[in-house]
Amino acid sequence: MERLHNGHPNHRIGQGRNDITLVSACLYFTPIVTRAGDDVSQTAISKWMREKGIVLEENFVFALERHIDHYKKSGVSASSIYSMLEIKHQYMAKWRTNPSTLTKGNLKYKTILRAANLFGLSEIETEELANKAGLSITHLNDLETAEVQKNEIFARHFNDIISTHNGKLKDLYDTAMVSERMFRYLRNGKHIKKEPLLAILLTLTQQIGTIQDCLKTAGFVLSKSLPNDTVIMWTIENEPNYSETSFAYHINTTLDQLGLPLLMTRAKD
Repeated sequence: MERLHNGHPNHRIGQGRNDITLVSACLYFTPIVTRAGDDVSQTAISKWMREKGIVLEENFVFALERHIDHYKKSGVSASSIYSMLEIKHQYMAKWRTNPSTLTKGNLKYKTILRAANLFGLSEIETEELANKAGLSITHLNDLETAEVQKNEIFARHFNDIISTHNGKLKDLYDTAMVSERMFRYLRNGKHIKKEPLLAILLTLTQQIGTIQDCLKTAGFVLSKSLPNDTVIMWTIENEPNYSETSFAYHINTTLDQLGLPLLMTRAKD
């Protein structure tokens, strides 16, 4: 059996049908701000990762800083590069401590697209950078003009998926612990948020390809660099037939124990 450098069994997420591997040359796991906001949650996350033999991939901030350092070799100062990217050091600090944060005005999307232009990244390299932030730009070339079209495409895709649900739609969003308002937003392609979208998808299916395809139409992706996404992917791969509770609730139980954001928009009664 393959083993990681930390001596634990190498659990490869996706070894087989889903082909999602969560390994890299070294551990890129920086301190993050969790819902609990303390070191206890951070310790719990690290312990969970070690027990599963999981190594997170390079995160978004490390990747962006790597591109910045490389570009500095051309003689351009770091301050000039930050200016061209239209970001501030405090943005990087916020993303470093809370990598799942999506700031107002689609700042990360804009930063990724500017970085692609400035650093001459290929489409594949640009998508890889976006994926490290839990985002996807495959649907998006121009952030401003494509927004309405993107929402329409997502709404069609999402409604096609929920049409496979045999019961009442109220039962679906109640089971997923998503509010009726948020569910209505998702159906209309408005105010799309990753966590409630995932809650609905995971209540309907554990097919990683279906989930990723739908997420990408909304500009998201399950990332190999984010601990909360890692929990979801590991659970899909290793506990796909869990049936004691809804699958989304089962994942939320683990996320809650680790102090990570939950997949819902309202508390369970």
